Amino acid sequence: MLNELYDLSLSLERAGIAPTDWHPNLKELPKVTKAKPCFKIYLGADGSVTNIEPIEEDAKLEGLRKWQSGGNGYSFPCFNVRPLYKAYAEDVAIEPEKKHFDEWLKGVKRSSALSDESEITFSGFMDARHKLWNDEHNKRVADCLGTIPKKLREIAGEPSDEFRAITALFDRCQQITADNFFEKIAVLLKERIRANPAACDKYVNFLLYCGTKPPTNDIQLVLELADGLSAFPMPAAMPIIHNWFNQRLLANQSSLKATTDKVGNLDAFGAADDMWEDKLPEVNVPVLGGVKLRAMNPESLCQSRYRQTDATSFVIGKEIRKRAKGALEWLTDDERKNKTWGSVTSARDDKEILLVYPSELPKVSVAAVAMFGGSITNTEIQAARFVECAKNVTDALRSIPRPLRDIDMRVFALRKIDKARTQVSCNRNYSAERLIAAAEEWQLGSGNAPSIQIKQWGKEKGSKPEWNSLEVPFPLEVIWCLNTVWNKVANTPSRVREFSSSDGIGLLLDKRVRIAPLLERALHAAIRNGGNLLMAMAHAHHSGDIHKIGGKYEKQKLLLPAMLGLFLAKLGRKKEEYMKSAPYLIGRMLSLADQIHYHYCRHVRNGQAPTQLIGNALMATALEEPEKALALYAQRILPYQAWAKTTSGEDAGLAKYFLSELGKTCSDVALVDVPRRCADADKAQMLLGYLARAEKSD
Repeated sequence: MLNELYDLSLSLERAGIAPTDWHPNLKELPKVTKAKPCFKIYLGADGSVTNIEPIEEDAKLEGLRKWQSGGNGYSFPCFNVRPLYKAYAEDVAIEPEKKHFDEWLKGVKRSSALSDESEITFSGFMDARHKLWNDEHNKRVADCLGTIPKKLREIAGEPSDEFRAITALFDRCQQITADNFFEKIAVLLKERIRANPAACDKYVNFLLYCGTKPPTNDIQLVLELADGLSAFPMPAAMPIIHNWFNQRLLANQSSLKATTDKVGNLDAFGAADDMWEDKLPEVNVPVLGGVKLRAMNPESLCQSRYRQTDATSFVIGKEIRKRAKGALEWLTDDERKNKTWGSVTSARDDKEILLVYPSELPKVSVAAVAMFGGSITNTEIQAARFVECAKNVTDALRSIPRPLRDIDMRVFALRKIDKARTQVSCNRNYSAERLIAAAEEWQLGSGNAPSIQIKQWGKEKGSKPEWNSLEVPFPLEVIWCLNTVWNKVANTPSRVREFSSSDGIGLLLDKRVRIAPLLERALHAAIRNGGNLLMAMAHAHHSGDIHKIGGKYEKQKLLLPAMLGLFLAKLGRKKEEYMKSAPYLIGRMLSLADQIHYHYCRHVRNGQAPTQLIGNALMATALEEPEKALALYAQRILPYQAWAKTTSGEDAGLAKYFLSELGKTCSDVALVDVPRRCADADKAQMLLGYLARAEKSD
């Protein structure tokens, strides 16, 4: 990963972009969730807690950081605590008490004020015996309120008037004890619940715990000055103040290192090797969480390959560490989501992100990662399709004042292996010229299918069925489809991990010899895993019905046929040619046989059609042994063919139309060589023929 990030740092430097260098102990605040709520605690001039308010939006925490050394919960000005009280005693069964608590809470929510009975129960919950903050927890809170701010106050020094709110916060925190902090918060929470019982959900889980497992420190507190704007230029919890304090921490770090560092040699990238023995910084990356820039575990066999382990195996100095960390933070910033990075978790059900950027960074971000379409369930991505995304990327790249063949598109993916390790799962470089050409080829290839429309229910409740055209799939949607296995009934998919995001990138951008083995695997998997769905869809259409799946998998109906056309195009088989081949014509013939059989059942059997029509019953045989399927077809079609010739009355014209089309197709089959066994490309053509709609004419 270091090589890729170093290259990016050079690109950022050429573009005049300087990522913020954050002190390694200044961490981003975690996201707010229902299970891990966040509260802002206001401190008065004497350090006492004067107010509390819930923070329910991540936007209110954007740009804020906390000083944290290690992962033991010691941090400032934000730290985590557990709920204040438990709603049951130690010596009672939890389940009955939990039921009692839930009933009390329901009653509170329904009322506009606490009844006397509810008040008595409330006071009982807050008995001293139920207190959850033990001596060990109080000691940690005391350190977060006293020891840590005292240390940070010394580092901050005397700031200018603009930033003095943060030093005031340091001073106020040291005036309050953990016990007093606990009591003041408890009083405020109880007052909030009494004042508005219907909205007690915002506060009750902080005040009272009623879980069956031991409580954890999942409640995040953000400290703030009660008189922030009235006595100071700005509140303490402001990104600009946290940025200033970051500079003070970095300056302090540099001054400490300057007294101990010796003039050394060069590191692996030719920069000074100072601080080379320190652990590399960790970056908090979306989707993946904490990512170490390089794992240095001496127990890994690869570490001792060259008789060097840990830091000695690849020396990295302070400057390169700073560059790599800043580059990864810039690349994965939230504002560049679906531009330079995007989640590809859904493609293979891994925790994985894709990163794509040009070696020459334009003024306007190139949203290249959106063109790969990893976020399968992301409605923002799905509102646009591959064609629009590809056009946006092409326009942005062409705005760069350099020949496109001289601009590299750097594509790499990071996958979380386990809690501690992250792997570079893909690393490719392509020219921008190749990316644009590949996008055009992909669109043309996806149109390499006959006239196919899929009948689906409308998205709105109660809407009528509608016929939808095939969609051009995103490369990582192809991987999503390939990793979905449809059983014989084709309405209960299961997931496998046969293909990776790297395969999706290769299918889009590779060509000739390099793509051949991957293309062979992909075509085989598309037929093996998706063939049952394609046949079930076509059978439902031939029966005048809709094969309903529901959920996100409904989209695969519009993607799988386009994928088969795409794979055939990459194999050099254009639809103008393969639509005259024996496999395609056999699929077309079995489709027409289904429709004649269905109309026969409607008129002769009063609409009582069997669960499987004649063509569908023969498809499994035809996909393996076409000659055998044709022999069986010749016997089974006779009664339906005879009926279609002699029928009259309502819908007779439609039956005769299908019979006419069937006769033409049979004549075409007689003129071509029918293979004894079908290769994967033949099976793809047959499935497309079975799905294709009849081209009716006046």
